[in-house]
Amino acid sequence: NGIVIDVKESYGVNLPYSLKNFIKELHQQNNWVIARIVIFRDSSLTEEKPDWYLKTATSTLWQDGAGQYWLDPQNEEVQDYLVEFSKKVIDFGFDELQFDYIRYPDDYKGEPEIKRYEIIGNFFSRITKELKDYKPSIILSADLFGYIATQYYSYEIGQRLVDAEKYFDYLSFMLYPSHFY
Repeated sequence: NGIVIDVKESYGVNLPYSLKNFIKELHQQNNWVIARIVIFRDSSLTEEKPDWYLKTATSTLWQDGAGQYWLDPQNEEVQDYLVEFSKKVIDFGFDELQFDYIRYPDDYKGEPEIKRYEIIGNFFSRITKELKDYKPSIILSADLFGYIATQYYSYEIGQRLVDAEKYFDYLSFMLYPSHFY
């Protein structure tokens, strides 16, 4: 009785107005409707907002191994954009927002790793507070890198279980066989 709809993927936003009616239909059938929102892995604004992205040592836009760009988690404008977008998603009638890629890329060599968990932890706090203030009944969940279930302090990507468990209603560990040798 639940359905997950991708409303923001690494290629950008997919939130057509017609989705509101579809969500109403799903609710009439007693379905729980979840919006999946890819947070920092986002190649859609590189032309429009290049200053929002992670950079290489030579100040070019950084790309992961799959050729995707990542928004800079410590950029205040990026955070504002993501919070405001999430509020729009709430207004569409979703029961839950599920955040994915709410972390640094695992192969990025930018600012010191120790600072990353502070940035991501602060963002966990900010987005939760602002969205719960906006709509107290909204359920917030996060997809977490699987290995942080056993390595509680993941400095490389900034996700720490001790931070995530404080802010989200539900956590889903993304367990990939390729990550467990």
